[in-house]
Amino acid sequence: MKKLTAQPKLPTRQTQQPAAQKKRLFGVALPLLLLLGWQPSACQSQQTGPNVEQTPVATPGETPPTAAAKAVVPAVPKGYFLFPIKPGQENFLAGSMGELRPNHFHGGLDIKTDGRVDLPVYASADGYVSRLKQSSFGYGNVLYITHPNGLTTVYGHLNHFKGAVADTLLSRQYQKRSYELELFFEPGQFPVKRGEVVALSGNTGGSVGPHVHWEVRTAEGHQLNPLQWGGFAEIQDHVAPVVQAFAVEPLGIEARVEGRFGKRVFVPKAPLADGSYAWADTIAAYGTVGLLVQGFDRFDKVWNKNGIQRGQVLVNGQPLYEHVIDDVPFPEGSRQINRHVDYEWRAMQGRQLEKLFVDDGNDLSMYTTGPDKGRLRVEAGKTYAVEVRLSDSYGNTTPLRFVLKGEEPAYFKTRSAAVKKPALSYDVSRNLLVITAQDPDTAAVGGNVTLVRGSRRLSLRPSYTDQSRNVYLYDLRAAGPIPSVSAASASASAARP
Repeated sequence: MKKLTAQPKLPTRQTQQPAAQKKRLFGVALPLLLLLGWQPSACQSQQTGPNVEQTPVATPGETPPTAAAKAVVPAVPKGYFLFPIKPGQENFLAGSMGELRPNHFHGGLDIKTDGRVDLPVYASADGYVSRLKQSSFGYGNVLYITHPNGLTTVYGHLNHFKGAVADTLLSRQYQKRSYELELFFEPGQFPVKRGEVVALSGNTGGSVGPHVHWEVRTAEGHQLNPLQWGGFAEIQDHVAPVVQAFAVEPLGIEARVEGRFGKRVFVPKAPLADGSYAWADTIAAYGTVGLLVQGFDRFDKVWNKNGIQRGQVLVNGQPLYEHVIDDVPFPEGSRQINRHVDYEWRAMQGRQLEKLFVDDGNDLSMYTTGPDKGRLRVEAGKTYAVEVRLSDSYGNTTPLRFVLKGEEPAYFKTRSAAVKKPALSYDVSRNLLVITAQDPDTAAVGGNVTLVRGSRRLSLRPSYTDQSRNVYLYDLRAAGPIPSVSAASASASAARP
């Protein structure tokens, strides 16, 4: 039996099943599913969560009731912040705000420094040095400047500090007999002026190449997108995002995509002449489904891939969902990236899909939805024209268009000559037990699964048979004939209708 994997525990409020509970669930489910004379071929896990019935289209302007409040951000006029590296000259970014990094959102801008160190780093606005840290990991040598409007700019991976604060650091290091040191200062102790050289760029800490990590934070610690106040003349961007793939995922036991229960990934070909993407074939779906997308952005004259700032979904012309990664609480909110993306799909398939719905347990404030939280309820006989819009901080936008058509699911069976003998595997997806049984039998309908506990029995018919593999679905939350299961007493048998 393969080792079970689970989404890592995040230091945030969770309503999804924690890892320990998930392991107990598997321990109960496996003996429950031992079909008579069959042995499991694999035990696989999948990210869990609720299947909540939702209405199809959101009311514009509504936000999820559990969403955390956004930070109170003062008005920042265009040009308030000076670009801290080579101000007034063309420059380039190695990383943008909100990029999807392992286990966190990128919290600022990574500014290129011509592949070298010791470029002057300029204070972005008047203020005072409120904090500095010298370290061999993380941001390395990092400087914090607090400004009169309450915001703080952060300058990371520096090589050297400049000015009186550098002398104070050196003195404290001798006193403490320690290289690694963190100091905090009072207003007026080390004032700086806009455009003053406060440090030299470097490659310290967790940096993998010379650059300056620069960010803007609120007093509460929220990381803000420095490009949201009109951008900078030094950084030019006339390039719209690129769509790599999109997906449609069933979110409830009744839901299907192309007649099956499971995420379906679609890879569009090259963009159309107007820069948009389209999927020509109508996609059959039913029930509550979620949309996901994969893409990236670029700035002018560079080839490195950057994150996408904004994602929007319109259904039949009406807004369903929007996220804008301009405000991320640090560090707890940043770590919720594994709720914003499909964590397990990335880990198992290597494809980074962003959810275009607010999954359970995600209380970030970057979303605008209705009570559906971006989920789409597809009804039989109805057609849904979907438009996904991906935008960067400079307003360059790429549309992706496709059509969903509601088709009520019905049992079907297809056969595969490659399936020679019975075998069993299972998964848990959003509180649903998904049993897949290889069935070489040639009968028109796949055999039932009988779940047994003592004298109690529950017979499950296959939802469909795909390539001689019967698929059964069972809602683990259902108060049915098996209200509780003991691993010691549970068993199961296979039966024909």
